[in-house]
Amino acid sequence: ARPLIVSVGLDGSALVWDPNLSGASDRPGAPHNLAHPVPVRSIACTPPGSKATLAVTGADDGKLRIWDLANPNSLPTKPLREPTDGHASGITAVAVSPDGKYAATAAGREVFIWDLDSGKKLYALPDSHRDSITSLSFTPQAQLVTASKDRTVKLWRIGAEK
Repeated sequence: ARPLIVSVGLDGSALVWDPNLSGASDRPGAPHNLAHPVPVRSIACTPPGSKATLAVTGADDGKLRIWDLANPNSLPTKPLREPTDGHASGITAVAVSPDGKYAATAAGREVFIWDLDSGKKLYALPDSHRDSITSLSFTPQAQLVTASKDRTVKLWRIGAEK
């Protein structure tokens, strides 16, 4: 698989960059935009070896969008999946599990766990932080770490069921 770099911006863009384009006459020099109708604050991608090559974006409209990046020569113009179930406020952090099966999103004090194959929200973690969550990360053992403005870090065991 050809490595790609994806960045997001408050202008509603999620840009896919191909770092191997130098000198390639048959490929566009500009990045491909996975356009969003609202600012995009976070992104995570499935790791190498995952069943699917996906980018998962979190935007100010509280929606998770799943993009298929499997074919770098034909990148999408629309999300593969855009679940209707979303957060009440903008998503500020996204993380993908080490096996590429699940995603976690944070908005305010909410954390949702998603199945990437179906695009379905599996469950919400219990409210346990006293302030907004600023960061999410999966450990190599597929535990989820949440960090909050309340100066706490929490460790969660994640799976298909709560």
